This record gives sequence, structure tokens and C-alpha cells, in this order.
Amino acid sequence: MGLQTNNDFPSQKKKRSQKNDQWRRNCVDGAENLAVYASDSVRTSFINKRINYDLYSDILDQADVEKICNPMGTLGMKSAAKMQNYPICNPKIDLLVGESIDRRFDWKIRVVNDDAISDKEEDLLKRFQDLMTAHIASDDDEEKIKEDLKKFQQFADFEYQDHRERTSTHIMQYLYKSLRLDYMFSKGFKDALICSEEAYIADIVAGEPVVRKLNPKNINTVRSGESSFMEDSDIINIMNYMSPGQIIDEFHEYLTASDIDQIENFFSGSSNASGSKKQGIDIGYFPDMPLNNAVSLSSLANNTGFGSSFDELGNIRVSRNYWKSMRQVKKVKFYDENGDEQYDIFDEDYKIDKNKGEEETIFWISEWWEGTKIGGSISDQGQKGIYVRMRPKPVQFRSMENPSKCHPGIVGTIYNTNDNTGVSLMDRMKPYQYLYNVLAYNTELAIAKNYGKIMRIDLASIPEHWSVDKWMSFAQGMNAAFYDSFKEGNKGAAQGKLAGTMNQNSPIIDMEMGNTIQLYMNMMAFIKQELGEISGVSQSRQGSIQSRQAVGNTQTEMIQSSHITEYWFLEHEETKLRVMNMLLDTAKHAWRDIKNKKVQHVLDDGSTVMLNVDVEEFRESEYGLVTSNGADGNEILQTMKQLAHAGIQTGAMNFSQLLDIYSTDSLSSIRRKIERSEREKQETLAKDQERQADMNRENNKAAASEADKAREFIREGWDREDSRNLEKLNNNIEIERMRQDNIQSSEYDAGVTGTDGKESLAALKVESDRITREHNLKLKEHSENVRHNKADEAIKLKVANKKPSSGK
Repeated sequence: MGLQTNNDFPSQKKKRSQKNDQWRRNCVDGAENLAVYASDSVRTSFINKRINYDLYSDILDQADVEKICNPMGTLGMKSAAKMQNYPICNPKIDLLVGESIDRRFDWKIRVVNDDAISDKEEDLLKRFQDLMTAHIASDDDEEKIKEDLKKFQQFADFEYQDHRERTSTHIMQYLYKSLRLDYMFSKGFKDALICSEEAYIADIVAGEPVVRKLNPKNINTVRSGESSFMEDSDIINIMNYMSPGQIIDEFHEYLTASDIDQIENFFSGSSNASGSKKQGIDIGYFPDMPLNNAVSLSSLANNTGFGSSFDELGNIRVSRNYWKSMRQVKKVKFYDENGDEQYDIFDEDYKIDKNKGEEETIFWISEWWEGTKIGGSISDQGQKGIYVRMRPKPVQFRSMENPSKCHPGIVGTIYNTNDNTGVSLMDRMKPYQYLYNVLAYNTELAIAKNYGKIMRIDLASIPEHWSVDKWMSFAQGMNAAFYDSFKEGNKGAAQGKLAGTMNQNSPIIDMEMGNTIQLYMNMMAFIKQELGEISGVSQSRQGSIQSRQAVGNTQTEMIQSSHITEYWFLEHEETKLRVMNMLLDTAKHAWRDIKNKKVQHVLDDGSTVMLNVDVEEFRESEYGLVTSNGADGNEILQTMKQLAHAGIQTGAMNFSQLLDIYSTDSLSSIRRKIERSEREKQETLAKDQERQADMNRENNKAAASEADKAREFIREGWDREDSRNLEKLNNNIEIERMRQDNIQSSEYDAGVTGTDGKESLAALKVESDRITREHNLKLKEHSENVRHNKADEAIKLKVANKKPSSGK
């Protein structure tokens, strides 16, 4: 029985009043029919996706293997032994997924609407004016002003965020952590490497924004042109199987009691319950269509297809449909209080006021709708399923610049080139994987057939009345093989002739398969090498480095290998940015009725941040995410971390700063932290130098004081010694004078005149003059030494008081 598909899709250019329940049901059925049986030129078939996923799971599709390795059907690959998969492709896919987890995802949020950008410019201008006003009031020097201007420019270029950008950044950090987006993105990247597609959907569950990864096998798109983005399609269908409990958990607020009864008794619609009074969801039927690339969905394993309402395990088919409809709006011209013309967009029900000079222009814009069908069959026949949530999508992701531009809340990327069909890394490696499996399979058979050299025994030569076992026993135990050369043949042409006269063939049968096995092994090694060249993941990149390989050659090989695979990372990072933008808009709508949203999340350093989000302020702006990812940035990041580690050894930073840097994946953040560490180090060195200079000045002052005291002590010693000498000389002079007076008196009395006393007095006067001159000379030399020492001390003090250099 063939499926009767309905290719008619209801007209979308209708007013809201015309989009009744029946129209919505027809749209869901039409979207389901068109999507399921569509063949997209840029997307690979469902069959190819299933084969690739099975191959990654070590499940071989025999027909696909023969199509690649035995296109003429002449190799005789069918055998009683079952060929198994030797997954030489999986490590290369797993390696790239692991590298994607290690790559940093350094993103920033910026407002993009004109009003918000103007507010940022005004805020930056005000900050600049306040800075210059403070400098003028403080009468700072030119060098300080230049330094502060340089810091302000760096702040404006790299660090400045207004309150809306800071709020949205905190929100996205919270959602990224709470939704485990890093784990989800890694699984999506694996989808891309296996089947050339990855897809995500944003939704609101229990008032909270969520993002889920979609299975590319379950997504069907219609009319996407040559775009490699699934969200550019006109119709998107997501079809999968869910348990009754999962369905009730997700759609409980839209299901009636009767709907839940149908879900609970879904088996009653099957042939096994034909006598049941209750009628549950129609189980539909299996599609009997050929398995070819023209049909996107077809029979699955165990003969269960998407044409049935439930699978063999009792899970119910849920079909989510999204389509781009049209909405009538009015562009109204009015005049403001200044008499200037203004325009605004209103709904189709808006009534203009002609008395105020309002004029309207009617036009149509795009609007995404959604509708979910639980159970039922993919046809117009049979009982319909349960239809829920048939409505315009709550979140349209509209642009403030283009009112018709909207988004389905689904992000999907097809890894293709221009308008060609997507090609995954598994698609490129699959022929080599199949050929490797065939060679490994033949190697297994060759090993099973490898019996070595077999001895040939002519039973006619065994001695008469000996059994074969007895002959083998002697041959193995005594290393001797007995034979009877005169034994006659038992029958045939040799009867009556000596056995020794018969023609003897080679005594050895060669069953050695070593050369064949070695050939297969060499071919398998060659295939592994070629696989590394094709995929861009060489053996060195996987960690297999031979001892004969030079370090420089190995590094060059790994660098070139990373260049080959960089395309996959770039596509994936752009997809992540689109998902983050979608999640941000979903959060704006999910929290629209909350005045203040309170969230908390844990930062990389383990600290907890409590946020009070002003939702009204958060919703009023349009945001855009930018990223600075890439292989060069990742290399710089690792180099900066290594330099930070070297900074510990040189004393440029401490352990707390190093741990702070290692816990950060943002390149700009690490740069600011290293710059701050360098600035703190320079400030510390400057303070140490200034403190050392102060200590040197104090030491110099103390040394000068001690030198003055020492010199004063010496001078005082000289003064005391000179005083004693003078006093002694004066005493001697006085004694000599007294003696002379006595002598003169005696001579006078005696009437005798002599000259000895006069000569003695003159000698004493000469000695006195000499002592005085020497004393004056010592005082002059002492004064000169004091002057010279003071000059030296003044020079040293001047050098010590000189300000230390800032190092710039």
C-alpha cells in the first residue's frame, strides 16, 4: 500500500481571523507531508546519515560496502564469516571533538541598535569630560595626563561596557553554565563531523529559556534555496519518538483529559485491540516505498518507519512543524508635537485617526508559526492525531531595523560548499574505512587458512599391519619414519608392483599464507596513512610519534594538520555564535513579565555571583555577539599561560595571579591580568627603590654626623694638646723669667754682668713662636679637610636624593 502524499500547502496570506483551527491543522498536515517527502539539494539523505551514524557505532551496511568496494559485484565478498568494522575513523573524529572542547570560546556582547550605541557614546564622552576636569582641578603634569589618556583609550576599546551589555553578559554566562552548553556543543560538533549537519532549538520551558540539540536525522526542511542554514527554510519538520511520560511532561499544559486518555491507551487503535471500545491514536502504517536517495525518510531498523504512530517499544511519534506564514500590518504616518512626520508599525486591527492626520499603508511581513502533532499518520487517511500548540511562535527574534525579518528559533548548519550537497568528515573517510575493513576481513580469512607446511604421506608405503596412529607415534617419538618399499599396492594399476617404483610427488604441501597476510597488512598501513592525509588528522597529531622523527618535522606536520581541519572548527564556532544569539533573544522573551530577575552562578575561580537583572532595561536593546576565536588566538592563549608560568620564576607575579590566569579562557581577560600584574610589579619596584633611597639618605646623614663628631673630637684633642703645650711653655717662660730676675738681682748685688740668661730667654721665645705657627698650620689643614669632606658629602647626598627611574 503506497502513501498518498498531499503536496498542497494552505495559503499563508490570510488575516488573523481567517487562520482558524482547521487552517492550522491543514498547515500542520501539509508541512509534515512536504517536509517528510522532500529531497533537499544541499542536505544529504536520511539514508546516508543513518549509514554514517551506524558506521561510527561499528554497524556495517553491507550494501553500502559493496557499492564502494565491489561496484561490479565480482569480488565474491559474501561469506559465511561476518565482516566487522575496525574503527580507524573514530579516533580522528574523537580527536577533533576533544580539541573543540579545549578551544576557548571567547565571546563579547555588544548592543547593535542605534539608540543604545548613542547612549554608549554619550556615556564615554561624559567619562572623558570628568577625567579631564579632574586633571585640570588637580593641576597635574603633562606626563600624568598622557598616561591617563592612554589608559582611558584602552578601557574604551577593550573593557568598556554599558549597563545593558554588562547585564546581558552576566545573563549569558549564567545560561551557558546552567544549560551546560559546552557539553551540548561538543555533541553537536560530533554530529557535524559524522553527517555534515548540526542543529539546535531554543524554547521556553516552565518560564525559563532552554536550548536543546537536535538529531539531524529527525529534521526535514523545505525550500531553503542554496542556503547552508536550516533556519532559512520555509518549512521545518522535526519528527521523533517520545515516551508517553515525556510527552505529558512537555505538553501537559496543552493536553486535555481526553488527550491524555488517548495517549495512555494508544495501543487500542492497533489491530491487536480491534475489539476494544476505546479508540486511541491511530498507529498509521509502515510505508512500502523503495529505499533510495530520492526519499528523505524511509524504513528504519526492525521494519519500523516514521509512518507509524509508535515504534516497537511503545514510544509515540511526535511531529513538530514550523512554517513561515504572513501577517498583515499597517505602517502609520503621524505627526509629533513639533509637527514632524513620524512612522510606526501597528497590528492589522489598529484604527487610524484621520482627524489627527494619520495615514496608513498596508503591507505583509513574515511570521513564524508552529504546530505539534502527537501520533496520527503521515497521510490524509486514517484517524488524525492530537494537535497542540498551533500558534504563532511566541519568540519571533525580529530585527529592529527590518520588521519582516524573523527567526524560527532553530539554528542548523550544513557543512557544504556553495550549493553542493553537504559532505562530512565521515563521508570523506568512509571509502578508506570500507577498504580497510575488506582487507582486514581477507586477512582474517588468510590467517584462518594459514596451516603452514603439511606433510604428504603415501599410505601404500606404511609397513603392513601398521595403523596410521602407530606410524605417527614412531615418527614423533623417535624422529624416524618407517616405510615398506616392497609392500604391494592394494589395487589399481599399481597392483603387483613395488611401491618404491611408483611416482612420488613432493612430500610437502605448502599452505603458508605469510606473504599474503604481509601484503594485506602493508596495504592496511598504507590506508591508515592515506586516511590521515585526507582527514587532516595525522598519526603525529594523534600522539603516535616515532623515535626517528625529528622534533621540528613533527611540529611542522602537526601545524599543517591543524590548518586542514581548521575549517570544521570555524563553521562550528559560527554556529555557536548563532545559538548564543538565539538563546539571548529567548531569555528576553521568557522573562518579559518579570520585573526583576534574580540569578546566581559560579565563576571560574569558584566565587558565586548574585545578579539582580532589570528585565525591562535588558529587553529594550538589540544585542549581537562577537568572538575572537581561532587557531592563532588559541596558540597565543597557550603561550600567554606559559609566559605567566615563567613569571613565577622571575618574580613577575605570584601564585594567586597565576591561578587566576589559568582559570580564565578569555584572551583579553588574560592580557589585562598580565598587564595589571606587570603594573603592580613596577609599582612595587618603584616603591622599593624609593624606600632604599630613603634608607641610603638616612645612612649618609648618619655617616656624615659621625664623621663630623670624629673630626670635632680630633680637633678638640689637638686643641687640648696645644693648650697643654702652650701652658707648659708659658710656665717654662715664667719660671725662666723668675730665674732671670733672680740672677739679675744677684748680679746686681754682686756688681757682675753676664749674657747666659738673656740667651736662654730668647731661645724660649723662639720655641714659643714655633709652637704657635705649628698650631695655626694644623688649624688651617683641619679647616681644609672639613671643607673637602663636606663637599663630598653634599655630592653623595645629591645623588641619593635623585628620584629613581620608573623603568619606562
